[in-house]
Amino acid sequence: VAFGGYCTNGLSISNGSANEFKSQIYRALDFEYINEEEFNLLYENADIITNKLGSFIQYLKSTEIKGEKFKKTSSAN
Repeated sequence: VAFGGYCTNGLSISNGSANEFKSQIYRALDFEYINEEEFNLLYENADIITNKLGSFIQYLKSTEIKGEKFKKTSSAN
């Protein structure tokens, strides 16, 4: 089992949470809890996070590299 399979589930949940945050800041703007400048800053940062998480998930799914836990150790006896 590749390392990516174990990590991507948690990262996908994080990505979903970041997208939910993007949705909630629209509501905060609509209810005037934040102004447009604050909204733009928050949305831009959340967008960067979701893009980076998505790219990292894709990388982990495509890599052949395994984590330390899954590396085969050879006994040199």
